[in-house]
Amino acid sequence: MCFGLFFLLLSTVLAGYDLLAAASLLWPDMVADADARGILAAVGQYFIAFPIGAILISRVPADPMEKKTLSAQDFFQLLMIACFLLIAGNLLGYGVNFLINRLLGLPITNPVEDMMSNYSLAYTLVFVVIAAPLWEEFVFRKLLIDRLNRLGDRPAMIISALLFGLFHGNFSQLFYAFAVGLLFGYIYLRTGRLRYTIVLHMFVNFFFGVLPVAITQENSDFLLGIWAVLELGLAVAGFVMLIRRRRSFRLLRGWIRLPHHRWEHLAFLNPGMLLLLLACAGLFALEFVQL
Repeated sequence: MCFGLFFLLLSTVLAGYDLLAAASLLWPDMVADADARGILAAVGQYFIAFPIGAILISRVPADPMEKKTLSAQDFFQLLMIACFLLIAGNLLGYGVNFLINRLLGLPITNPVEDMMSNYSLAYTLVFVVIAAPLWEEFVFRKLLIDRLNRLGDRPAMIISALLFGLFHGNFSQLFYAFAVGLLFGYIYLRTGRLRYTIVLHMFVNFFFGVLPVAITQENSDFLLGIWAVLELGLAVAGFVMLIRRRRSFRLLRGWIRLPHHRWEHLAFLNPGMLLLLLACAGLFALEFVQL
C-alpha cells in the first residue's frame, strides 16, 4: 500500500511538471493563466497519479466493511466536531509555522490562502470542493482503511490520517488534516459508507477554504464578520459535542493478532513506509526551498 502511495506522490509531481512543460511548448500563452496551470496540475493528479496509486493499492486484498447509516442528528454533531478539530489543528499549524519563522528566519506562508487567492472561484469549486474530496476520501479512507482495519480501528485511523496529513506537504495543513482525518476514519469504520466523509470533506473545504477568500475578495467586512461568528460558533459547538460524545467513541480490535499488539513496527518499519515518509519529507523540504 505504501509503495502505491509513493508512486501516487511521484506521479503527481512528474505528471504535473510534464504536462506544464508540454503546454509551455505548445500553448505558451495559455500557461500564463493561473487557472490553466492549475487545471494541468489537477489533470496530472486526478487522471494520472490517483488512478495509478489506486490500482497499486487495490492489489492488496480488502476486508468487507459492515454498512450502517448515520442519523441526521449524528451527522450534524460530527460535522461540528470536524469543524472544531480543523480550527484547533489550524491554530497548531500557525504555531509551528511561527516557531519555524523565529528559529530559522523563514517567512510564514499559508499555501491554501495563496492557492485560493490565485485561482478563480470556479476553479476552486470544481477542484477543491468537489474533485479533491472525492479522490482523497476514496484513497485515504476507503482504499487504505479497507485494508488496514484487519489490524484494528486504532492503527487504521492513525495510519490513514497521518498519511493524509503528510500528503498535504506543509505544516499549515498537516495538523488539521491529521485531526480531521482521524474523525473521518472513525466515521468510515463505523458506517462503511464513504458518502458521509465525502460530504463532510466538501463542507470543510468550502466553508473554511473557499468561502472566506471569496468574501475577502468582495471586500465585505459585514459578510466576513458573519463568517467569523459562524466559525466561532461551529468551533464552540464542536468542542461541546466532542466532550459530550467522547464516551460513545469505541475502538475495535482487528482480526489479526500481532505479538504484543505492536502494530507500530509493522506499520512504520517496512521499506514501503520508510520510502513514503522520505518522499513526504522531501515535500516539506521543497516548501522551504521555494520560500
